[in-house]
Amino acid sequence: MTHPLPSPVCRSGYPESQLREILKDQFDSFGRWMDGQTVTLCEGRYWDHVFQKYVPDGCGPHGPVVYRWDLERFLHGLPVVD
Repeated sequence: MTHPLPSPVCRSGYPESQLREILKDQFDSFGRWMDGQTVTLCEGRYWDHVFQKYVPDGCGPHGPVVYRWDLERFLHGLPVVD
């Protein structure tokens, strides 16, 4: 990649919509590269242990989110690490 990655729109990483914008025609290849890798889920909430309930966290919900380091490894042609 010849330019730096944009900041992720989610505090946890890159949701699918942003990955499609960044990767364009490499999106499907990235999906195959990520097969079996760990992602996180942005539900727009977190569990408050004190009050024993979910509380909105101001992010998303974005659904499945890819970590920045995985996207960087893919773009640099590096293998999966897991």
